[in-house]
Amino acid sequence: MTELRCRKTETLEGDKEENERQDELTQTTHDKQQNDEGGKEEDAQHKEEGSNKNQTSVKRSKSSSTSGFLQRLVRVFFGCLAAVACGMLHAGYLSAYHDRKFWFSTRQDFVEPIYFYIGAVFGLQVVYITALFVCSWVMSGTWMAGMLAVAWYVINRTDTSKVDHDIPLRDNWALPYFSCQVAALTGFLSNNISSATEMFCYLTMSATTFTFLLVWEHSHYVLFLQGLCLFLLDSFDLVPTRKMADIQKVYLSSLFLVYVFQFQNATLLSSPLLSLLIGSVLARYFQQKMKMGPLVARVMKLFLHFHLVFTTGITFSYLVKKLIPVSENDFILKFLEVKFGLNTTT
Repeated sequence: MTELRCRKTETLEGDKEENERQDELTQTTHDKQQNDEGGKEEDAQHKEEGSNKNQTSVKRSKSSSTSGFLQRLVRVFFGCLAAVACGMLHAGYLSAYHDRKFWFSTRQDFVEPIYFYIGAVFGLQVVYITALFVCSWVMSGTWMAGMLAVAWYVINRTDTSKVDHDIPLRDNWALPYFSCQVAALTGFLSNNISSATEMFCYLTMSATTFTFLLVWEHSHYVLFLQGLCLFLLDSFDLVPTRKMADIQKVYLSSLFLVYVFQFQNATLLSSPLLSLLIGSVLARYFQQKMKMGPLVARVMKLFLHFHLVFTTGITFSYLVKKLIPVSENDFILKFLEVKFGLNTTT
């Protein structure tokens, strides 16, 4: 009997242990299911929070981009308005100045035939001042620099222009186009510009360079100084090679078109601008790896580049003058002699 009782108690205890184990297993599985459900809910909450953050960040970026675009648009609008206003005020000042000083302000019978000419010159002065404003604006990034540039131009107008005293001069017609050319060149050489803006600046530079060469007979000397400065910048690797090649194409095409439009003007063939361009193009062809290598090698290549360009240019100019009869105009030479005090009798 005692053995049976012991066996019964053992079986009862075993059943209790099994029941407790089953209860623990069911509890752990229930806890796991709850944890899984809670984790899923937390993941869903995190995903919702992330999507909400992304949506808010996208909305903020869109609002910031639209606000930045509106700010740039307002700056451009007021800058263009200020540029045109400065040009118009300068033209109005010139008109009032000439009406008070010169004889044709009171002789109405002689005024009518020349009103169009004078109005065209004053209109080009508006273009001159506006282009000067835009050039300073592009270089500095603020249109306040354009206001300062216009102010200094007006203050020093006796040294910068002859329109106050001599209206019918060719440089009064040509210099506004040169100012537009400089503004377009500044925009073309700027960094971080779009391809459309670069193309617009390139086309504007081409048109104004051609017009400047066509209007004024001494314009190629001015462009020679500009081309020489650009040549030095390119030699010291301060200008992109691609853009420098495009500028040289503009110079060459403009010289060719002006040569054709001026009935084969032989003076353009012996111009220093053409000689510089030919020497630079040939030197660039023979020295394609000039800007590569160690410092000492690059310095030696640079001196060789200068020698090739100037030797080729001088040789070309000498041969053109010997082979083609060119009517020399020594106006620039006499002008430089007087400016440097070498000749006081001319």
